[in-house]
Amino acid sequence: MSNDTRRWLDERFRDRPDAGAGEGDISVAWHRWRTLKLAETAEWAAAESPWYRRLLRDVDVPALAAELRTIARDNDPRRAADLLDALPFTTQADLAADSNAFLAVGQGEVEGLVSVPTSGTSGPVKRIGSTEGDQGETVAFFKYGMRFLVAPGRDRVALAMSPARPGNVGDLLGRALARWGIPFLAHGFVPAEAGEAGRWLDELRAWGPTCLVGVPPQMLALSRHEKSGLRLKTMLLSGDAADGPLVAELERNFPGCRVFRHYGLTETGLGGAVECGQRAQPHLRDDLWAEIIDQRGRPVEEGREGEIVLTPLTRRGLPLLRYRTGDEGALLPGPCPCGSVMPRLKVLGRLDDRIITPSGRALRVADLEAPLLGLPFVRDFAPRLHSGSPGGLCLLLTLTGDAPNGAPRLAAEALRRRLGPALAGLPLAVLAAEPGPAPPASGGKRRLSKTDAPLPTAFDGHCRTDVS
Repeated sequence: MSNDTRRWLDERFRDRPDAGAGEGDISVAWHRWRTLKLAETAEWAAAESPWYRRLLRDVDVPALAAELRTIARDNDPRRAADLLDALPFTTQADLAADSNAFLAVGQGEVEGLVSVPTSGTSGPVKRIGSTEGDQGETVAFFKYGMRFLVAPGRDRVALAMSPARPGNVGDLLGRALARWGIPFLAHGFVPAEAGEAGRWLDELRAWGPTCLVGVPPQMLALSRHEKSGLRLKTMLLSGDAADGPLVAELERNFPGCRVFRHYGLTETGLGGAVECGQRAQPHLRDDLWAEIIDQRGRPVEEGREGEIVLTPLTRRGLPLLRYRTGDEGALLPGPCPCGSVMPRLKVLGRLDDRIITPSGRALRVADLEAPLLGLPFVRDFAPRLHSGSPGGLCLLLTLTGDAPNGAPRLAAEALRRRLGPALAGLPLAVLAAEPGPAPPASGGKRRLSKTDAPLPTAFDGHCRTDVS
């Protein structure tokens, strides 16, 4: 594999007309370019977006931009990061409260408008507008990002997520692959109802993809379906965090398939970070400025975990400055074995999906997936945190039709074996939903819900379980 192919995201940057990379040090060129883009983005937002005109009225944006341009000339990226403290954060609640006020272009320039629910609320949705140029940036990223997964003339890609609509992932991924001459099918999420899921699978199998893009829980359930009949070379997981054990099982269940991970948000342009051929955590897109902050909003050291904060550097339609994603992750130290200068982002999941146990440890929904979904009779589960008296965590299992008697107790024992001290002192109920057939998948993104009701009281040992 050539160096040019290994450093594919670097190639994406070199292809920019304003990159100034030439044949020199690409790392220096990239840091300089993104610092200049940060200055340009702050100026654009302050001048053209009604929201940011109000938010930044006490910030001397011209002086900040001038200093950033000086820093770019001197090639001092650490100073640029320090200057970000002069800019306030943008939150999901801000965007949901008045999405139109964020727009920095006229409605006539908005090519795609995608609605996104606000995480953890039933309030207003976020409406994300993008221009033709914004969408072009994502299409270009998708084209580069799919290089390790597919090749023209021999591969076909199916998307097991949202049907294609203007400006969404199905639309933009389809455009990227069309430019590359690769057949594409936006097939939709796997239906939860068994009959519909069977028809969905029959249609997908008949189309014959070699690459499948989907949400981790659905792809795992699909891989366990004995009649899937899919012959996949590659798979791209998107829309939710996926840990190592989940990836490993997918590759066991689809022999010969290599599984890659992607991270992205509609708010920041869909494409965000994707793994290269080394599969050593996703590389950030070249036009995203990423920060990791602690609970006080202060930056953490490289390699430390915290909230992911993103500033898109090329978005014109709906600019965002220091957008708090609500996702937990870390910027990894050191270069990737592939040699790319683009940083790698390890994504752990939603901060709202964490439970701080009595021992002080953070327990994530993703921590529960490996021991539970590793059981052949567990098709899915829903976690719910109870704050009533008694409080604790309840796990509602969706079981396969051939689940053994006492399945909840077996699941509780698997949790104890795998998580051990992390569960110490945490009351836990493991309950079974009505057994059903085992269609290819149910669910989608797995989220922690919260209630002030008391935890169910029947229990077995340290874990409360359904003993009926």
